[in-house]
Amino acid sequence: MDNTSGQGSGAAVPNEVKGLSWGGFWWTFIWGIFNRVWFSFLIFIPVVGFLVGLILLFKGRQWAWENKRWDSVEHFNTVQRRWGLAGLLIVGVVIVAVGASVAFLGSFMGEESQPVTAGKAAPPAIAKAATTKPRAEVPAAPVVPQAAAPRAAPQPTPAAAEVSPAAKFAAPPALRPPVAKAVKPEPAESPAAPQGAAPEASSQAAMTRTVTMAAPPEFSAGPVVRPGFNDLMTAVLYRNAAGVNELLALGKWPDKPDSRGATPLMAAVTLGDAVTAEALLKAGANPNLGALNGSTAGSLARERSDDAMTALLKRYGAR
Repeated sequence: MDNTSGQGSGAAVPNEVKGLSWGGFWWTFIWGIFNRVWFSFLIFIPVVGFLVGLILLFKGRQWAWENKRWDSVEHFNTVQRRWGLAGLLIVGVVIVAVGASVAFLGSFMGEESQPVTAGKAAPPAIAKAATTKPRAEVPAAPVVPQAAAPRAAPQPTPAAAEVSPAAKFAAPPALRPPVAKAVKPEPAESPAAPQGAAPEASSQAAMTRTVTMAAPPEFSAGPVVRPGFNDLMTAVLYRNAAGVNELLALGKWPDKPDSRGATPLMAAVTLGDAVTAEALLKAGANPNLGALNGSTAGSLARERSDDAMTALLKRYGAR
């Protein structure tokens, strides 16, 4: 068959030329410039521009054959095949780039909205039930009948013990001295007054009782204990075993982690402080807790080749 390419719309189009023009669909006006299909520039028209790619998909190969001179049908098909492959390649790169961007943004937003809680254990309950002793009541004094006397003055009510403001705030509330409470006087039954007794003598039958709250003996004396450190981690970093024991005796949580999930026990192992580490383990520190980077007390001891520390941790259940 004769080469009829470039002869305009009236020329015969071989069957090998007909088909879908993927190059015109993906590249539109760029493909149209190289193939002299000026219809592709209609893509810039706002209303009908989105239909140009579909029209070129079905009519592009025919128009490219009619409008441009080609060496042969094989030459035409080779060029059009390259246009289609280039379009598919560019579209694939764009899809991969968009997908990677969406995945990155999704993971970034998820990390920002999620609190970091891995490796942290809930603090154990350290509240202790306070033991109190029953109040000691002063028994009422027996009423003794008195002989008639000219207007015997009633006995004054014992005054409640006064506590100075300085004494109230010198110690924590649990260690403040007890404050005496004055109880409303209650009339007490008394035997009948003997004959001839003055009416005022019967007023001595009304007695006043004062109830005093006795302080527990274990808090009644001794200096107020004030620890030298605010938290266990600080005491461990200063290698102060006495301060660690002092805080543990006050009920501090031995496994309280820092912002990286590291516990006081991990800090003691890193410093090689076996005395502090054993004090924490005796207080209930868990040697198997992990920090945010996955390290445990046992793994830190093995990294330092500290055999004595490793043996100590294993005695308390380290894996």
